[in-house]
Amino acid sequence: MNLNNKGFMLAEVIISASVIIVTLVSLYAGFARVYKAYEIRSTYYDADSVYALKTISDYFIDEMVFNSYISGINNTNRYVEFKEIGTPSNKIDAFINKMIENYSFKRFYLTRYNSDYLESIESISSDLKEYINFLNSDGVIDDDANYKYIFISETNDGRFSYLRIA
Repeated sequence: MNLNNKGFMLAEVIISASVIIVTLVSLYAGFARVYKAYEIRSTYYDADSVYALKTISDYFIDEMVFNSYISGINNTNRYVEFKEIGTPSNKIDAFINKMIENYSFKRFYLTRYNSDYLESIESISSDLKEYINFLNSDGVIDDDANYKYIFISETNDGRFSYLRIA
């Protein structure tokens, strides 16, 4: 007796293929979320830049020039922009040039820890504007926080970081 099992075999293949497709789609969705989180972390929270900003902050405090920078931040001049200086005229400028060169900064800013001050940066690139919007939407910038100032950096390869200063 020869039974015709072609219909059963077709149903078995369709069910097996459906299970495999559902599994692959679930894996893709899970990995896509993880990859997106990784991209945000690697772009918006660059550890090397945070270390560099901390080094700069400590150097400014040690050299007693931090107060001279923050005293210039007011309602008219809402930030201080640091970028490469052609020929440094003093050791502070030489230090800034060295940090910009070593950490591939395009530029970095010092401003009040306030969303209005951050959004007022004029020489801002569209990527940096997107980063500042991210900081505002992600709850990083809290105008009621105990921080008074913030460094924000942008590197030549499109990575960003910030350092809050009390």
